[in-house]
Amino acid sequence: MENVWQVLGVIAGVTGVPALVAAAIIKFGKDAISQEIKSAIQSEYDQRLATLKSDLKADNDTKLERHKHTLQIEASKFKADGDAKLESLKHDLAREAAKRNFMFAKLHEQRAEVIAETYSKLAVSMKALRQYTSPMEPAGVPSKADRQKSLYEANLKLNEVFLHKRIFLPLNTAQKIDKIITNMQMASNEFFWKVANQSDDAPTIKAWVEVSDKVSGPISEAMNELEDELRLLLGDDTTDPLVDQK
Repeated sequence: MENVWQVLGVIAGVTGVPALVAAAIIKFGKDAISQEIKSAIQSEYDQRLATLKSDLKADNDTKLERHKHTLQIEASKFKADGDAKLESLKHDLAREAAKRNFMFAKLHEQRAEVIAETYSKLAVSMKALRQYTSPMEPAGVPSKADRQKSLYEANLKLNEVFLHKRIFLPLNTAQKIDKIITNMQMASNEFFWKVANQSDDAPTIKAWVEVSDKVSGPISEAMNELEDELRLLLGDDTTDPLVDQK
């Protein structure tokens, strides 16, 4: 501190400036220099910080663009692979659909043949049953025994066809045919035991009419319902009540 005052005394002696004024000038100079140094340091810091930020941003932008490019390539590959798999799946589905359509067409064709053959044999048996149980016996008609034989033969042919080919029919339809055949057989047996196997003197007219009514009533009605169902199976929807309502 003493050296400082000595310097100030020298300056004052040389320049003629009072020591206090010289001290103020020196302090001001020191503050100015200190401020200038601080400003220079701050400027350098700001420049370096800006440069660092710029470099980081440029590096990040480069990495980001590179990453975007990589993602685009991966996305393109993924899309191409997905498109290829989708086309392959479409091809497989189309081939499977064509195969199923072919199988369905063949099944429908076979089912149509079975329906035609089964119904034909069923209609022949129904006709033979009507003739066998008819209360009207005009002159020239075959005897009961002959009519019974015709019914028996018709039933044999019907059962042979239906037994081996019922698998082509829907279960519900097959069960309806089973029921019709059973009722026809019951009516035939009832007619045999209550009418045909009785002596001419026995009171068989009532039983005869009862059997005939069963044949022309419930059994015939079941046959009509079966006809409508078989037509639907063949693709004819004109008998569908839902279509009529439209």
